[in-house]
Formats: sequence, C-alpha cells, structure tokens
Amino acid sequence: MVAAASIGVSMKTLFIFLFCVMVAAFAYLFLFGDYFSCFDIHSRWFILMAVDFTACTVPIVAWVYYKESSWIFAFIVMAAMNVLGRDANGGSFVVVARVIFSVLGCLVLGALIYTLVDELSPFYTKEFASCFITFETDIYIHIAMFSVWIAYKESSWTSAFFWIASLVCLRGVALCAYILRRLFDLSPQQPASLIIFNNTGR
Repeated sequence: MVAAASIGVSMKTLFIFLFCVMVAAFAYLFLFGDYFSCFDIHSRWFILMAVDFTACTVPIVAWVYYKESSWIFAFIVMAAMNVLGRDANGGSFVVVARVIFSVLGCLVLGALIYTLVDELSPFYTKEFASCFITFETDIYIHIAMFSVWIAYKESSWTSAFFWIASLVCLRGVALCAYILRRLFDLSPQQPASLIIFNNTGR
C-alpha cells in the first residue's frame, strides 16, 4: 500500500514537471521563435510532425473519452458505429481500433520515409529551429507518458525496455505497433477499453 502511494506521488510529480516543461517550450516558441513558420504545409517536416503528433494524440483522446465520457462523446461514437453498422458498446470496436491504428502507423511510417528522402538545407533548419524544439519537447512528453503506461502493461522489464526504446527511436510508428499488438491480444467480443489495463488490472 505504501509502495503504491509513493508511486502515485512520483507520477504526479513527474507529470507536473512535464507540464511545466511543455509550457516553457511553448512560451519559448511564442516569445522567441517564428510561430507562423511552423505551419508551412509544403514542408516535409511539417507533414511528419503533424502525422507523428496525431499518432500520439489519438490514444490520449480515446483514453479521455473512456475516462470522461459525456453524452456528446457517446453520441459521436454511436453515430460513427451506426455508419459502420456496428454497436458502439460491443467488442466490435476492437476491430475498428485495429483499423485506425494500422492506418495511423502506416501514415507515420510513410511520412518518415518521405521526409528522410531529402535532407533539409541549413537555411531551412535554421528557420524551423524553434518549431523543432517545441515539437520535439511535446512529442517526448507524450513518449514519457506512454512509457509509464508500457511499463505498467508489460509483465517483464525486458519487454518493457524493448518497447520503450522503440518508442524513443521510432515514436509514432512504435506506438501504433504496440497498441496494435495489444489490440490483437483482445478478441473482437471484448471491449477495447481493456487495452488500458494489464492482466492483473483486468
């Protein structure tokens, strides 16, 4: 009980610290960087950043929906499931989630390959320096959050280390691969929300 309480305090401290770091990164971008240069839709790096950020954000949105579902979110999900001819309360959402994260993973991988085809010019790198600092800070805060979740999910430290290292190196690609792996551990009849918990938590 004492160990669980100390872990809880550690997690609160970690996420308060990460929140402060993120606020500082955005403050740096708005005060000292060229904010509008971050939205050059013709940039390969902008495409990669947008897709990578989306891959990290979708699981958080799904978790918020699970934790704080209101009638608005419920209505949106039910409408989407009706269009797909599925029941939002059934396990068929596992199949939908598999499709969503397969597509996201492919998009991130494609964007990464597309971006690495050509190197950025020194001028381009200088122009987008403040955007990269803020984006990288944001993404690695997401990675820290998901690393905590992976450590909780995995039964062995070796497996947890492998997936966390993959997440640090490949980011959105590794995250989608991990979520897909865990979704395939569930049967289509089970609720997709079970992915949140480890075997003990279930």
